[in-house]
Amino acid sequence: MPRFLGKLAFTALGALAVGYSLVKRSRQPRGTRRRSTREAAFIPFVETPYGLPRSAAIGFVLLLIAVAAGYAAHAYRDMRQREQRAERMTGGDITRAAAHVVRYGCAGCHTIPGISRANGLVGPPLDSISRRIYVAGMLPNSPENLIRWIVNPRDVNPKTAMPVTGISEDEARDVAAYLYSLR
Repeated sequence: MPRFLGKLAFTALGALAVGYSLVKRSRQPRGTRRRSTREAAFIPFVETPYGLPRSAAIGFVLLLIAVAAGYAAHAYRDMRQREQRAERMTGGDITRAAAHVVRYGCAGCHTIPGISRANGLVGPPLDSISRRIYVAGMLPNSPENLIRWIVNPRDVNPKTAMPVTGISEDEARDVAAYLYSLR
């Protein structure tokens, strides 16, 4: 959910910035009387700095907000579908994954989007693991193999730098579900 809120906030701020630049009043030419805000509100076609009537600029801003809302709804629906698919594939729960990642030290070695303090550079970034062909460079990418690797990496490759952390299989399922939900 935090990833979605960040995208939504960024899109909304962009729409508001464009809208503000369109709606703000242009400067009065020299020698003309400055109108009060109250008077300007009753003039229907006060031009904005870009030569658009204020009503057209407001319409454009409303259109931008509607497009941003549509984009946000689509992004949220897409994210929820990815999360549900990942949970079905692994049998894990995405909401518990962040706590496991921090508790077992995964965040110290890997960069994992959406998890605070997960910016390690020892291991590879885990942002697109669902699109990779191999897990750990040697196992075909499947939920079972990823869970096996997370639980006991030395069973797969005795010379790996990844430690056995003591994470249980159920906790590894939660972490795998989270990793598969990332784009």
